[in-house]
Amino acid sequence: MHNSYVGFFVDGDLGNPNDDFAASHRTKRMGIVYNGDPIDENSGFSTGYGLNPPAIAYQIIKTPNDATGNPAELSSVMTPYNGTSPTSDPNNASEYYNYMKGVWRDGTPATMGGNGYDRSNGTLYPFMYDLSIDCLNWTECEANNSAHDRRLLLSVGPLNMEQNISMKFTNAVLWTRDTAAIDCGNLDFVTGAVDFMNVQLEQELNKAPLSSNELVSDAPKIFPNPASDKVFVELNSTDDFKNVELYDLQARLVSPEIVAVDDHSFMLNTRNLKDGIYFLSLNYSDRRSISKLIVKH
Repeated sequence: MHNSYVGFFVDGDLGNPNDDFAASHRTKRMGIVYNGDPIDENSGFSTGYGLNPPAIAYQIIKTPNDATGNPAELSSVMTPYNGTSPTSDPNNASEYYNYMKGVWRDGTPATMGGNGYDRSNGTLYPFMYDLSIDCLNWTECEANNSAHDRRLLLSVGPLNMEQNISMKFTNAVLWTRDTAAIDCGNLDFVTGAVDFMNVQLEQELNKAPLSSNELVSDAPKIFPNPASDKVFVELNSTDDFKNVELYDLQARLVSPEIVAVDDHSFMLNTRNLKDGIYFLSLNYSDRRSISKLIVKH
């Protein structure tokens, strides 16, 4: 098959499904569904999350090679909704194929700005509400959209699928929640959490077999873990080491007191941190290592 597209259809349904917005991030190859207001109310048989509702991100991690021999790129992120307009859910094979090509169900190409549907002279752009372009400031809030039962359709293509050849995709779904109301133009807590997830996934995917005796790891020794008042961190490698950072589950940087013990170890004061899970990031000049730290008083 030639000029084929592979699409991933995501129905976010965050609590109350009828008050959601959506966004994309082209360079991170993902789509996001989040609440359209600070409170997620109950709706029918659906129980809302209440104040400060979560967001969900769907990311394409790895793709098969395209015709050039390089990993295929994300080609579009469309954001249909449960309705009957030209930008609503596809209903048949032709409309699904349109969406996977970055075209609305009636054949109108997706455009940049507004609600992405401009039949006159809009700039063609199949990544709806793209967060990767800071100066664009294109969100559903900026477009004055009404919240809906939003979906995501992330597509990769065109691809040539030869007979008896398999294609493998690696995707990830992340659910995350901030302690403050979501700012429609700022979903940094989502993209930050995705970045941490990617680092952890990369570490897991690149692990050597347990039988290998040649594995050199940047993972530090952390003790005690869980920690109460303080935790000691001993570096496995100091080559090109730059600094250490600590993040909470919402990917927010926290700043505990850090005291150097010697050239390859230091102490973090965790006395004033809330109970929970944190991520310790050891930053080197060309890489970083992420470890989980649990604080329990």
